[in-house]
Amino acid sequence: MALRFLLDRSRRGAHLRPLALAGALLLGAVAPLAGQEPPTAPPDAPPVVPPVAPPGAPPAAAPAAKTPQIEWLASWPEALRRARSEKKLIFVAFNADGAAADDAFVKLYREEALVTKLAGFVCVVGSAGQHAETPDEVGGRHCERFGGGSCADHQQCASKAAAELFGGVEMVTPQHVVCTGEGRVLARRAFALSLAELQLLLDRALRAAAAPPPGSPEAKAEAARVAELLADAQKARASRKDEFLKSIHDLGSEAARAQLFDYAKKGDDDATRVAVIESLALSGDWTVVEPLIAITKEGKEFVALAAVDALRKVALPDAKEALKKLLPAHTGNDAGRVLRALAACGPRDPAVRELLVKKAKGNDQNVRGHALIGMGSLASAPELITLLDKALNDRLTVARACAVYAVGRGRHEKCRDTLAKLAGAETHVALKELAETALAHLDHDPADAKCCDLDALLGEFISLGDTRR
Repeated sequence: MALRFLLDRSRRGAHLRPLALAGALLLGAVAPLAGQEPPTAPPDAPPVVPPVAPPGAPPAAAPAAKTPQIEWLASWPEALRRARSEKKLIFVAFNADGAAADDAFVKLYREEALVTKLAGFVCVVGSAGQHAETPDEVGGRHCERFGGGSCADHQQCASKAAAELFGGVEMVTPQHVVCTGEGRVLARRAFALSLAELQLLLDRALRAAAAPPPGSPEAKAEAARVAELLADAQKARASRKDEFLKSIHDLGSEAARAQLFDYAKKGDDDATRVAVIESLALSGDWTVVEPLIAITKEGKEFVALAAVDALRKVALPDAKEALKKLLPAHTGNDAGRVLRALAACGPRDPAVRELLVKKAKGNDQNVRGHALIGMGSLASAPELITLLDKALNDRLTVARACAVYAVGRGRHEKCRDTLAKLAGAETHVALKELAETALAHLDHDPADAKCCDLDALLGEFISLGDTRR
């Protein structure tokens, strides 16, 4: 209510100023009455001389630029009402405290380009945190972290929006959702995004909302174009398939994505199906989870496992139960791939941690290696530190290599000293290089395993993908 009052008052002021200005202009334009002499023009006023600063005085400070600010609504029901009445989409930002990715978005929300783009949306922030607040002019309070609404408003929005949009499932932050005023989700992604990626998410939702109806000439033409590109991808060499698939993704429509899902499930060429599956593996994209889970039940094992690998990259908790059910059907390296996907989708799940610890103590050395690798995705815990410290001194080279990789991912800082000792004493040349690289990576972004090429170095010791293509 306080926010609306301020907006109304600012609008009234904006209307009054032009009226006063128009009145002044009108009075100045009135002609003299008949028979009267026109008023004598006043003598020229002396020129105004600006004050001169004394010698040595510092220059006057320029007025501080106003920080761009998203207009966050304080009420989820009000956001739904306004979206329907103003025919706008709703942008929902779920944010938490204490994580670098969440904090990065707090800065991104003040980027002028994003603030300008979101002016066409109804915006809501959901956060369970309690932050410093400043009073406003009408007795309300504003959260300093987000710049609008109180912390209590953001807490209520977090619970109500999550319950209405996805039934109160396990919340992942940072997370962004774009939906209609009726609550239909058009786009949803979690984890870190660049400004460009967040803008693309908004554009994708706008296109989905404005999509031509099925059966219309526009929809038919697009479907024909996608079918043509898929046929070209099917005929292309493996190294060129991605070019045609990118053209489909660039269309940015939900109908085009639906055709990709359909081909991934039952397309004519298995190599193209795998390429499509890999192209759908976008970190934090909820829209691909259910189609990928369906493909994991595929009879052709290497296609099904491509979907497992894609779910690992997407890394969302919605896939955990399906992956657990899938595990008994696989052995060796294939079981290991399922384990690593499960670890990525449940990094803080005690049941997932318990399962990986059990597998890391088993007799199947291939599965054991994958379980150790998977621990690099898990949140740290005392039993993981103990197990990884021991594995770093294992007599088997593969076990040591997998433990090195897991520690190098940066989530188990307490193993740093053991890793440093291994890096200094290791005699196996390739493993020594992996250990030194992993040690260096501890000072980098733990979420980015590629910045030091850890996966490529680990590939010297264990198969991370599929060798049957």
